[in-house]
Amino acid sequence: MRNAVNSRVGTPTTSVLSSALGLLAVAAFGLLLITMPAAGAASLPSEPPPDHVPEPAAPAGDSDRLIVHLEPSGLGADPDGPPTAVAEAAGQLGMTERRRVPPLDAVIYELPEQASDEAVARLSALSGVRHVERDARVVATERTPDDELWEHQWGLRQVDGPQAWDTTIGSEQVEIAILDTGVQADHPDLDGKIGTESGANFTDEGDPDDTTDRNGHGTSAAGVSAALTDNQSGIAGTCWECQILPVKVMDGDGRGSVSDVAAGTVYAVDAGADVINMSLGTGSDVRVMRDAVAYAEERDVPVIASAGNFGNAEGTEGEEPVYPAAYDRVVGVAASDEDDERFTFSSFGEWVEVAAPGCNPATDLTTSNYEYRWFCGTSSAAPLVSGVAGLGISEQPDASAAQVREALTDSSAEIDYVVYGRIDATGTLQTLSEVEPEPEPEPEPEPEPEPEPEPEPEPEPEPEPEPEPEPEPEPEPEDDEEVETEPGLELRRISGADRFGTAARLSQDAFESGVAHVYIAVGSQFPDALAAGTSAATADGPVLLTRGDSLPEVTADELDRLEPDEVVLAGGTAVIDEDVEVAIADAADGPVRRIAGADRYATAGELATDGYQTPVPVAYVATGDGFADALAGVPAAARQGGPMLLTRPDSLPGATREALNDLNPERIVVLGGTSAVSASVESELDDLASDGAARIAGANRFETAAQVAAATVDEGVAAAYLATGQDFPDALAAGPVAAADNGPVLLVTRDHLPESTRQELRRIQPSVNVTLGGTAVISDAVEATAGEASAAEE
Repeated sequence: MRNAVNSRVGTPTTSVLSSALGLLAVAAFGLLLITMPAAGAASLPSEPPPDHVPEPAAPAGDSDRLIVHLEPSGLGADPDGPPTAVAEAAGQLGMTERRRVPPLDAVIYELPEQASDEAVARLSALSGVRHVERDARVVATERTPDDELWEHQWGLRQVDGPQAWDTTIGSEQVEIAILDTGVQADHPDLDGKIGTESGANFTDEGDPDDTTDRNGHGTSAAGVSAALTDNQSGIAGTCWECQILPVKVMDGDGRGSVSDVAAGTVYAVDAGADVINMSLGTGSDVRVMRDAVAYAEERDVPVIASAGNFGNAEGTEGEEPVYPAAYDRVVGVAASDEDDERFTFSSFGEWVEVAAPGCNPATDLTTSNYEYRWFCGTSSAAPLVSGVAGLGISEQPDASAAQVREALTDSSAEIDYVVYGRIDATGTLQTLSEVEPEPEPEPEPEPEPEPEPEPEPEPEPEPEPEPEPEPEPEPEPEDDEEVETEPGLELRRISGADRFGTAARLSQDAFESGVAHVYIAVGSQFPDALAAGTSAATADGPVLLTRGDSLPEVTADELDRLEPDEVVLAGGTAVIDEDVEVAIADAADGPVRRIAGADRYATAGELATDGYQTPVPVAYVATGDGFADALAGVPAAARQGGPMLLTRPDSLPGATREALNDLNPERIVVLGGTSAVSASVESELDDLASDGAARIAGANRFETAAQVAAATVDEGVAAAYLATGQDFPDALAAGPVAAADNGPVLLVTRDHLPESTRQELRRIQPSVNVTLGGTAVISDAVEATAGEASAAEE
């Protein structure tokens, strides 16, 4: 819905209140409650409601639903239902189908009782089934409700809203999807704000098109994002002109299921939403939600989500990830106060991107006899950020989801309890004004017609040949920068125009022509490339990347330079098609061999058993649902003579078990915490190695990478490789190169050097810091700060 932008200079109208503001501190929860007697047109409660502490996010497996993930296009080929074998087994188990989400290849089933291990095991074993998981509950992340009008909207002033409104007050063409408990569309401050679609209901409460809010949470979120503004009543919305798309995914009790949220996400994207707000969360990392977030990102719809209200005043609680806020493609939002300090109830940590004012006046259900209330918690902070995103898209309609996300994070005011900082509306607009729309690939020019041959002239005597000039040396790649810093430390940046170029540059930097093996994996997914990394390192060769349906020119050029004895493709024809295989063979001028399994786990197993002699001294195992832990683990595993294998978080795939039985490792190293690889999976792995299994884990991906380095890397290594912990493509090819240098892959963000990474650089003091990717991925400031840490004395 991104079209014309409506901009004008404007300031909010201050609403009149008949009484002063009263303050009441509740020490037990470190929470500030505000009371306002009712006054004027905006009817307010005379007494504050009792303090409400949100219940913890429901643990994994508490739902009576199962999510069956089919192989790609499993539903696309048969939109009327899943494969017969799946439907038959579901019927025998007493399961009933609730919903299909074709773009995510997912079918949602309900069980008569709590989801059973028998159902998971039986469905997982069926052909055409990629994964089976329990659904999980989500809960609204609201904190204490009350009331307020503009003169009390400190949060919008804190994020520099009035100055941002001088640039734009938003556009009616921009729509914010509120995935919540519904929205009261006829509220005086929301009347006429529903966009071209009236919304949809994914709960059991009412008809599929009934988005009535019976809780108030969604109505409050909608008001913070986009209430009617400059209308002499009520509150100011963050994006004055933005429209609202109500998507009901939670019921009147403020509860719902992850599968409903995922289905609602797909609906919102397909209905034309420009921003998706999720003031909700769960402690369970459920694949269908991750797939839904990716679905939105790939269609350039940014997703904003609340981080949760599980913190305390001491800071000893609240660092456990809450989903979807913890996903890399989601802007997770913590709650800040008027001094930019963390509201004590707010969750926080290096999985949360930004903070925003967390106690805002908001629209309330008029059925409660109050039209407005205080809306406090990360549920209130997130829609403020969504409103700022709406302003940004109004000003820059062609911005991609990644550009909007970067504008929100890069312009924020630095604070220490989230990765980036407190949101800044004016800075976001300024940052977006400077970005160029991501270019469309230029079509290849039509070949010029060959001219008619001219008659051959009479031959002339051949002149004496002139001596050939000496060949000029090939220039170094322009994007590789070397900066001399402290004595003994060198800073280098290796990057290409894209992920394929960066992989090729890494190969050029580390490998001479005439290598024995080159491994090639698709660059749009991470599992095959990471699993291929240890095999490539063992074979002393690089990992290069390709598209699934075409061979990038930069990859073809590097294959031509390397002249390998053999090229190994990681993945089947559904991942890398046969035409690409032919193009690879032509570029390498040699044989191409394909190693593939039925899924990512089987492919990793096949790569491991092909690349290693048994028994192996060690095998590393990481989740196949994420990239960060395996990214840091590849060079460590390769240095110690073992492969990288993949597992599901809550069950060990049969293909991984079979590969470990064949490899017969002395010991197994499990990477990541129990949310990445459960304790039950670790217990299974413990039985598959003669010396058992041990876990290397930190509180987050950055700490886990640092712990891996601490356990496997000596001081004074040749090089440390710095990769973003927020996305993976630039570092996919780094594993074999880092292994050859006996160095680690450590993780950073674009604008922040995590303390765990800093301390590990200080410990190992590498000779060279190699930054992977351009400044859009890792800033110059982070590169310099990492250099200071590496050169510092212990």
